[in-house]
Amino acid sequence: MKARVITVLAVLGLMQSSDSPLARRLVERHAPEVAAAEQALLAAEASFGTEHAETARILKALGNLDLDRGRGREAAAYYERALAIEEKLLGKDHIGLSEVLARLAYVYAFQSPGNKVRAEALYRRAVAIAEKVHGPDHVEVGRRLFALARFNEHHRNYAQAREHYARRLAIVEKVFGPEHRSTAATLSALGTVSLRLENHLEAEMFLKRALAVLEKDDDLSYHAFTLEQLAEVYAAIGRTRESEQLRARAATMRRS
Repeated sequence: MKARVITVLAVLGLMQSSDSPLARRLVERHAPEVAAAEQALLAAEASFGTEHAETARILKALGNLDLDRGRGREAAAYYERALAIEEKLLGKDHIGLSEVLARLAYVYAFQSPGNKVRAEALYRRAVAIAEKVHGPDHVEVGRRLFALARFNEHHRNYAQAREHYARRLAIVEKVFGPEHRSTAATLSALGTVSLRLENHLEAEMFLKRALAVLEKDDDLSYHAFTLEQLAEVYAAIGRTRESEQLRARAATMRRS
């Protein structure tokens, strides 16, 4: 029986507790899928054993379902089991571990009950594997650095976040060019952490570079966010009128 893997992109960061109304609705909505996946797991374990690749695949699917439903503790348990199996099958430095490392790190970083130390170790491990397999300037390394930087930013370790975003920027500029959406997103992130570090001149430079790219992009929500960050910079250095103008532009974008 094939378990359907449910994407978590729609709910990442939206819920921290399985007691939330959204989580309760998702529990009910995904109940048939969970039951099917649990039956698939029992069948795989009986047919292939508890350390088979198919067993790991279904464990990850169950982890995805629990992550969708805001059940961080349960998702982590499934992902940990899947990781242990895949480490035995593939080796501890195989690029095939990337998916489960990323999901498990996210659970420990942002879901209840959380484990900051474990999350950071997993994020760093994912970066190290990507560097070993692809080299230090590969786009996959940039992806893993971005996740690590987001984690550091979330936990207010802004200096570390800045370092990882800066490495990511060098990679995406080289791979995609200076006017790509990924470059703009990284510049915006660098501007935000520079603002938190009270390096206002640097923050202004990064945010204005990001805006120059976003002016040509149709992602109005991200454009508005970057305008708001630049408005914060100007407010902090006393450029009140410019700050208010930027906030007004951002508000108009968010309403459109």
